[in-house]
Amino acid sequence: MAKRFSSILASELEAFLRFKHNLGKAYGGQSYIVQSFDRYVVKHHPGRGPLDWPTLITGWLSDSPARKSGTVINLLATLRQFCLFRRRYEPDGFVPDRQWSPQRTNARFLPEVLSKSQVAQLIDRTDHLRDLPLRRSGLRVLICTLYSTGMRLGEAVHLRWADVDWKADCFFVRVSKGRSRWVPFRKDLRQELDQYVAERRHYVAAHPDSFLLCRADGSPYAVLSASCAIRRLMRQAGFKPLRGRLGPRPHDLRHGFARERLCLWYRSGVDLQRRLPDLSVFLGHQNLLGTEIYLSATPELLRAASRRMANRFQTPPR
Repeated sequence: MAKRFSSILASELEAFLRFKHNLGKAYGGQSYIVQSFDRYVVKHHPGRGPLDWPTLITGWLSDSPARKSGTVINLLATLRQFCLFRRRYEPDGFVPDRQWSPQRTNARFLPEVLSKSQVAQLIDRTDHLRDLPLRRSGLRVLICTLYSTGMRLGEAVHLRWADVDWKADCFFVRVSKGRSRWVPFRKDLRQELDQYVAERRHYVAAHPDSFLLCRADGSPYAVLSASCAIRRLMRQAGFKPLRGRLGPRPHDLRHGFARERLCLWYRSGVDLQRRLPDLSVFLGHQNLLGTEIYLSATPELLRAASRRMANRFQTPPR
């Protein structure tokens, strides 16, 4: 394998990535981040003397003036993990504080929720991918899972075989954002899963620790590659421009689930104030504050609310 690192930190960076991989994390995008930091160290600290960590980190984070605040936050988060890893054998090792990240006061992106027909187009397009049958069926069931359960992309790709209760039709999401939860799924998703599992048996045994969504060699999908694959389908379908960050994102499938659930509750006339905590638990949030971002008004929701208001306060005939 080609040597990935060249700086004074090369062996430590290799050990850090190996540690993350042994935990079952793909850590694909993060490996590029630490390689970027390694190149910066080679350029600005070519010797073997002690590192000036604060100067190196601040210089690396500000190396590209065009970086957006979200990018800097992701860069620093990965480097903090590396510095915390070094604390295992160097207790006094430097760790940058979280406050080094730029503080965002509002979201840069607003969700662009796909309609049911648009999601159906994405699912159909997976059948025409020039890829292994397992890859095609895996991407298909991934999109179905994201849209019909509201799971995060990282939660879905890290599911293991033992995390599926095939009798109760439930996923068990291991600790994610500080908590674990059970996520039930509908019969139509069960049918998709059954078709995928039939294809999966040709490549991977149903071992409890094996990843549910995996490549032919049993390795899990990387979150970054799965996200890129869904974005490509969105671009091919014309939902996103061919280039740039405009248009819907894979995470917006989670917004789509929340919107559909709200619409169903509106149509059935339930008390939304009582049911919102249920949605919060289902999405894996600590409290309702984390769920608020998924409650943005859409034309369909506004029409449903208007009809409900009219039915409630309409003047009775004389």
